[in-house]
Amino acid sequence: DRIAAQGPKASIDVDQAALRVTLDVIGLAGFNHDYDSVSRDIPPYDHLLRVLPRCFTEVMLRVANPIRPLFPTAFKYGPKGSAAFLAFQREMGILLDELQARGPPADDDTDIGSQLVRIMGSHPEISRDRILSEIGILFVEGFETTGHTTSWTLFNI
Repeated sequence: DRIAAQGPKASIDVDQAALRVTLDVIGLAGFNHDYDSVSRDIPPYDHLLRVLPRCFTEVMLRVANPIRPLFPTAFKYGPKGSAAFLAFQREMGILLDELQARGPPADDDTDIGSQLVRIMGSHPEISRDRILSEIGILFVEGFETTGHTTSWTLFNI
């Protein structure tokens, strides 16, 4: 609806549209959580759609300079990158809390979030940090890769 409202002569950022769809698909299919990325005109600053790209940039800057996370204020945009990491970690924690608050998943609920809740229940030796790491990997590995691949595929069709 948002794109259609712009009219037939409007330029559409297909890559951004694909990233929005990708984030919503990861959220809904993996965790039954709607990030509402597609329907928002401008997501808030702390929305994953905006946080994830800042995290990816910060990762590359940290690879280039391993001292960066130790002294973020000594680097241009260091505090912004550190804040993005904290926002991402906070969002993963909120998502896990939401999954646990739902209680035991139904037997026929096979999404990733339900499987993680089952694992936490049957394997208490697996730490919350480990589960949060697994959730984070799904977003990190799936977001830009899938979004950009979808965009590039549409371009080439």
